[in-house]
Amino acid sequence: MTYDGDALQPGQTYAWYLLNKRNRPLAVGSFQIMPATEQQTIRAELTALTPTLRANNATAEGVAAEKSLFILLSKICGQTPCKWPFR
Repeated sequence: MTYDGDALQPGQTYAWYLLNKRNRPLAVGSFQIMPATEQQTIRAELTALTPTLRANNATAEGVAAEKSLFILLSKICGQTPCKWPFR
């Protein structure tokens, strides 16, 4: 699947539709793009996390996995920073 429309905007909510071969909806959903301020906060925290992970000999794949987990946990906690084992 490829999206070639306008750039999605921070803080905005969008709908998606899964259509069958006859263009009839099979599923409908919505999602919201993270607000810009939250993006900046998480980006800074991920940047700060990387040297700690590398100092603990994390591979590139390990760093990516830990960053993904950090984002997930920050959403579950409802705030950043979330309790993190490397801090």
